[in-house]
Amino acid sequence: MLVFLLFLFGFLKSVVGSPVACYDSSDVSLDCTKEARATIRGIPGYEDIHGEFVFRQQSPCSPVIMTGSIFNLPPGSHGFHVHEYGRPNATCYSGVHFNPFGQVHGGLLDKERHVGDFGNINAFRTKSGRTVAQFAAVDPVISLCGQRSIVGRTLVVHEKRDDLGRGPNLESLKTGNSGKPIGCGVIRRIF
Repeated sequence: MLVFLLFLFGFLKSVVGSPVACYDSSDVSLDCTKEARATIRGIPGYEDIHGEFVFRQQSPCSPVIMTGSIFNLPPGSHGFHVHEYGRPNATCYSGVHFNPFGQVHGGLLDKERHVGDFGNINAFRTKSGRTVAQFAAVDPVISLCGQRSIVGRTLVVHEKRDDLGRGPNLESLKTGNSGKPIGCGVIRRIF
């Protein structure tokens, strides 16, 4: 239930033309943005990794369009996910996968998945010898506002391929067996 009170006109100061933050009854910010960006940097030992992801959403009910590139990853597939906290440490630890609804791990196209599950990004070696991984998708699960908001959380790229929750052990249902983080960036709103 959305709870807010706005004084548009009258004796109190008007909010017309001012930014307003709204909250639902569980204190989740409904403050929205139409665009957010994460700048990816590698952890110690992977300092050459760098990249950028942009997230765009026309309205709170529309899907998010994601585009991005990461350079100098080791060749191959790498799991990448949104993790719950927006203050990663030097090794990109930033909590577990963003999972506000208690789902099992899955892939981007799975019906049941963590909100933060994006599957894999694939790094290919170019003719110049460096690697590039590009990603583009439309995701109706994540959002740039409300309970499913990824804004202020950390986008993490991992050392191994994500098995999308189909592996032979319980860890698969939590992390996709994608290994330790090797790069990350905080998803920040663009004003």
